[in-house]
Amino acid sequence: MIPILPYRTPEILKSTSLISYICMDNHISKVMVITDFTVHQLGILNRMCEHLDHHSISYVIYDKTVANPTSDNVEEAKNLYLSSNCQALIGFGGGSSMDCVKAVGTRLARPKKPLSKMEGILKIWKKLPLLICVLAIARTGSETTFAAVIVDSKTRHKYAINDFNLIPDYAVLDPKPTLSLPPFITACTGMDALTHAIEAYIGNSTT
Repeated sequence: MIPILPYRTPEILKSTSLISYICMDNHISKVMVITDFTVHQLGILNRMCEHLDHHSISYVIYDKTVANPTSDNVEEAKNLYLSSNCQALIGFGGGSSMDCVKAVGTRLARPKKPLSKMEGILKIWKKLPLLICVLAIARTGSETTFAAVIVDSKTRHKYAINDFNLIPDYAVLDPKPTLSLPPFITACTGMDALTHAIEAYIGNSTT
């Protein structure tokens, strides 16, 4: 890492139950949860939502995130965030949900700048709403990085947005959500994470 650049690491939380306290400390009464349909239908969100309910923190769930999140996903979620008067973002699931929630934060931080204009490095320059990423499946570290990968819904062009403001404020590494996964998803996501780890070890790239 280059010392003069504003690298930082998210604060690590060991349980989704702590999210409620983070919201209360920041005077947040309503959050948006961005996830995918499978994670939502499996009930993996339930434990976190029960804690939010217990502390009277309202939430709205966007669960239409696809495997490679699109610009349409981002715009739908952003509009729901604004119409619901949310104050913070929670990404819950795997890498796709993390990419989507970061891109939504990008559009909220720069509402007059199209997402496609932020492709590349250091195009945001503004702080996102409070961003919490909850890892719910074995993945590859998206909950801690400064990148979001999006597919343009019209052109199908896939591109990355890279900015230090995309680094989440909090990363939740709670093993309990992963224990609720079906064996097939556990196996697939575990192999995906292992493959990425092997590639990082044997690859010549500095990334």
